[in-house]
Amino acid sequence: LRFGAPRISTSEAGLHFRLPWPFEKVVTYDRRLQYYETNSLETITKDKRNIIIQPYVIWKISDPLLYHNSVGSSGDVSVFLRDQVFSATNSTMGSYTLSNLVSLEKESVKTEAIQDEITSAVAEKCRNNYGIEIISVRILRLSLPDTNLQSVFDQMTAERQKDIDTILAHARR
Repeated sequence: LRFGAPRISTSEAGLHFRLPWPFEKVVTYDRRLQYYETNSLETITKDKRNIIIQPYVIWKISDPLLYHNSVGSSGDVSVFLRDQVFSATNSTMGSYTLSNLVSLEKESVKTEAIQDEITSAVAEKCRNNYGIEIISVRILRLSLPDTNLQSVFDQMTAERQKDIDTILAHARR
């Protein structure tokens, strides 16, 4: 930085010429993979069920100059990541039902597709706006508010009762 403004960006090791401290300052950023765990988010599914999701993000800096200009030298990227992840999670979960996340039938669970859709939505915005490459956004925890817990148990009981009725019908036949 020359007088606080970015002058050059380099990722190569070696000796580089720069002016002394009052004129120029070197700011370094870690380009390794980093982990960020967001707060819990309550969102609504397509079938109007409230769920609580806690996602986590694996990311790294891809463009240090854009990163410095958008995030700043403090490097506190958590606010930017949290906003992007929450926005993408809300919009994605609005097109999936609760049974796509939790079900006894393996065919109806689409957790991987949901996580991939959230990752692609967040990755595009973060790359263009912040110079951050999003490797993965995954769901760490999934829980239900106390108000929806009984209805989910009722749904699971109904699914199991359907399986029991099928088995009994085959036995009677």
